[in-house]
Amino acid sequence: MGFVDYYKPVPDLRCPICENVLDDWQGKDGVCGLFVWQQGIAYPVSQEADECNIDEEDRKKFRLPEKFKIYKTCENCADYIIIASCVTENEIWSETEITKTEKLPKTPRK
Repeated sequence: MGFVDYYKPVPDLRCPICENVLDDWQGKDGVCGLFVWQQGIAYPVSQEADECNIDEEDRKKFRLPEKFKIYKTCENCADYIIIASCVTENEIWSETEITKTEKLPKTPRK
């Protein structure tokens, strides 16, 4: 399994099915260094992996692409994956919009 980054949209996004607030978004279009990105801030605000933690001055060198996607499954609607499209402006994550809700395939039980 490859690394991901984690994302915190501002304001919070809600599940389009049940209206539950969604957190712990993930994505693979960015640096994929287990960074935590917060909308409105140009560089990662922290890093999830303590063993390879990069200090703030070095984190300030990283940026997100102009367009990227993040995804999340809702705790209440676990059968669905929610995908949001994001945009940066002047290297700062500025827009987030839920663009797709997709039913996950059922896994056969053994």
